[in-house]
Amino acid sequence: MKKNPAYITLYGGFIAFFSFALPWQGNYSGAHLANSGVATIITGTLICMFVIIGMSFSTLNKETSWNTVSKLFVLITSCVVLLIVIFFLDRNFTNYPVIILRLGLNILILLFILFLFGIIVYITNRTVFLSYWKTVLALIFGGGAILACMYIVPFIAEYSINFIVINFIGILTIIGISISRLFRAPPYNFFSNFLLILCSGIGLSIFLIMFFGSNLYFEIDGNSLDIPQYGLFLMAIGSITAIIGTLSHIKQIDVQKIPEEQNEITDS
Repeated sequence: MKKNPAYITLYGGFIAFFSFALPWQGNYSGAHLANSGVATIITGTLICMFVIIGMSFSTLNKETSWNTVSKLFVLITSCVVLLIVIFFLDRNFTNYPVIILRLGLNILILLFILFLFGIIVYITNRTVFLSYWKTVLALIFGGGAILACMYIVPFIAEYSINFIVINFIGILTIIGISISRLFRAPPYNFFSNFLLILCSGIGLSIFLIMFFGSNLYFEIDGNSLDIPQYGLFLMAIGSITAIIGTLSHIKQIDVQKIPEEQNEITDS
């Protein structure tokens, strides 16, 4: 375990994951609190859109030499263009019970048109297609995700966000990154360490909010928070364990770098 701190982080992730099957507040388990109907769907959708935006931005980093401002500008421009196209496909945006089906149909039509356009470009000039298809897809999906986030905002105001779902997805992220580290050789990038600390910090924040929630008059689904149960404490232990594993990994990497730097100095 000392040789690979990823095991510590993984154990912490599994502890926090299984805590969702135990009581957190009164007789309600973490899994029950995470499944709160519309708020859960909205939160999950919003997280998926942020992931798509992040993946689009990462693809633009790999495929282009644009600076950060340019990437943000083209993503926002792509969002505006998609909004205009969808508006011309269907201008009836007043009936909310029907709008999701109509909007989904319009998106499918738009994707079909883009698919046909891609085939035409591939047939006429394969070099251009192979050079820019990833960039174009990143702009389309990134702009679409930004547009979806804007569309979700009114629903967030009405149904709010389920932070327990964010915590659950964060725990799954910790487990996923830890497992991948067991099969990958170091060094690991800064972004994965940042994600592990962030997801673990979210778990601790949820613990503190629910622990002091009864004194601060917080509510979940209109119900006042009760005395926290042992499942919530187990989730906090798992989050702390994940943080310890991540910090141990960072320290291990720093220790491994010292001999390499000394060897470089000696060779020079």
